[in-house]
Amino acid sequence: MKSHIQGIDHVMITVGDLDVARGFYEGILGLEEMECPVKDGQRVWYKIGDQQLHVNLQKKYHKAGFCHFAIAIEADKYHEYAKMVSNTDYKLSVESQKFEDEVYRFFLDDPFSNTVEVHQAYRNAYKRMNLTIQPVTPRAFALSAPSSLAGYADVSKR
Repeated sequence: MKSHIQGIDHVMITVGDLDVARGFYEGILGLEEMECPVKDGQRVWYKIGDQQLHVNLQKKYHKAGFCHFAIAIEADKYHEYAKMVSNTDYKLSVESQKFEDEVYRFFLDDPFSNTVEVHQAYRNAYKRMNLTIQPVTPRAFALSAPSSLAGYADVSKR
């Protein structure tokens, strides 16, 4: 059966304080806020390329495992961006490094323990390596997760 799915439209995360979240997502990561059609003061939306990040206020917040979202940085700007983020008060949970797929990435948590992966834009990295991007199932990705994440996320049970 042919899929009619065109791609990911948005990712929604929950936080305990929108002002603190804005400080992180705008001040540290440099995301640009977009207009949110719901004007209830309980959410803020960001445009990231063709996708969106929806940040919703939830007073009884708790982290759910290794759930995370990833943002791609232009390949030639990645190291400058990684240095800028690492010079803030936010500790990287996985330092910037080249993973087995030849793409640099690092991980950090926002003030509410939502994990953010920051990586070189795949298209540029794969083009440079003369590779094509192949779709993978979640199980195939879990089986090929970089060994440097061992102990950080139990990918064997996915």
